[in-house]
Amino acid sequence: MARQETTLLAFISSPSDVAEERAMLEDIVRELNSTWSKSLGVRVELIKWETHVSPGVASDAQQVINEQIGDDYDIFIGIMWSRFGTPTGRFGSGTEEEFEIAYARHLKKPKSVEIMFYFKDSGIPLSEVNVEQLANVLNFKKKLGPKGALYGTYSSREEFSQHLRVHLSRVVQNWNTGRDLSGKMPPQPMDASSKARDVVKIEDEISDIGFLDAVEISQNRFEKLTQVANRMTEAIDDLGQRIRSRTELVKAATSAAGGIDLKAAKRASDLLAEDMNEFVDRIEVELPLYSEASKTGIESWAQAANLSGDFGAETKTHIEVALVVVRFMRENLNKMQQGNSDFIKIITTLPRVTSAFNKARRNTVAVLEKLGFEVGVSINLIAELEKLFSELLNKDSSI
Repeated sequence: MARQETTLLAFISSPSDVAEERAMLEDIVRELNSTWSKSLGVRVELIKWETHVSPGVASDAQQVINEQIGDDYDIFIGIMWSRFGTPTGRFGSGTEEEFEIAYARHLKKPKSVEIMFYFKDSGIPLSEVNVEQLANVLNFKKKLGPKGALYGTYSSREEFSQHLRVHLSRVVQNWNTGRDLSGKMPPQPMDASSKARDVVKIEDEISDIGFLDAVEISQNRFEKLTQVANRMTEAIDDLGQRIRSRTELVKAATSAAGGIDLKAAKRASDLLAEDMNEFVDRIEVELPLYSEASKTGIESWAQAANLSGDFGAETKTHIEVALVVVRFMRENLNKMQQGNSDFIKIITTLPRVTSAFNKARRNTVAVLEKLGFEVGVSINLIAELEKLFSELLNKDSSI
């Protein structure tokens, strides 16, 4: 059966060093569109200079892009890493100029365009570092906050993917409340020559995953996430007890009435080093399980939110439950993160007794920092899910 769908245009702006993310966006949006087109009657189309700009002549190359792309898009997605780009004569780079065009439109009509900017926060090979370019990126980033622009950071492909899934879901869901981003009613069918938000007829697409499937997967993954987090917390508590016990032995050996018992002190420190090495092995096994459960759970919750448009009031209870679940998960992860941070401080203050102990201590801190990073990513993304579910519950729609 043929049906109508509305297209929202998303313009991608970035320097050349994040080509991988630009390519990833195609796959992410293609996957999300299969859900949105069916459940919401909405599709996002990516606008890129590679596909939407033809050779032309203007005052400079960037002006050719400006004239052909224009500013008649609904979403602006900016991405930067270590390169700022080439000056255009008007701004420091093409990406900065494209952002300023979108921002000027935002100032004129705040809800006419959704601006999202992402900064890649991961190591840059020393041989590829351009200090001037990197400094320009950092200066540009500092300017976004005062302008009220939303920006996020990511350090891996998976984190970038999760951010985009949740953030784009929020944008599409907000648009679907019955108004477009400018606050007006959704556009009516336009002539085929229209450049933006054309409404076209398409054939129904079949999605294998349904709303209840997504909810079930989400709950299962978050249950697994809780189990993994609990095991890691138990491992931290266990090591903490062992540290206290071994430390007492070292103190006793170094403060004996007959002088320092070097053998006893070394034996106690070697035992503690073994305890730490076992702890590192335990956490290294759990971390991939944690990452997978977090990734799949968050993506499934976002998919459930996208599919909620297929139903009426009966989805409200599921969304209320989802909001409780993700809020509870975030609160628990916050506690875990605080405990992890406190434990790192304890480990780093332990005295350097032997080389074996020092190495074990260093590896323990490293794995705890890795855990802290993973938990931090989960907390940030789950906070975004909270916003998404809260907006779904608050919107005036059929939920």
